Amino acid sequence: GGRGGGQGGANNERFTMEIYAQASNVLNRVNVGGFSGNLSSPFFGRPTSAAPARRIEVGMNVRF
Repeated sequence: GGRGGGQGGANNERFTMEIYAQASNVLNRVNVGGFSGNLSSPFFGRPTSAAPARRIEVGMNVRF
């Protein structure tokens, strides 16, 4: 809960605070993809791309 400023009398205003965290690829493993299927390519059968590295996001929402 919280306090609000008012002009005298009882004040029942409140606020809500949320703290959150989101994470992806927490163990930071290589996630390959985009395999080459062209037989004449020197990269045939090999991955040509990888997913992003570890990502962690922390945030807060305040409602009043």
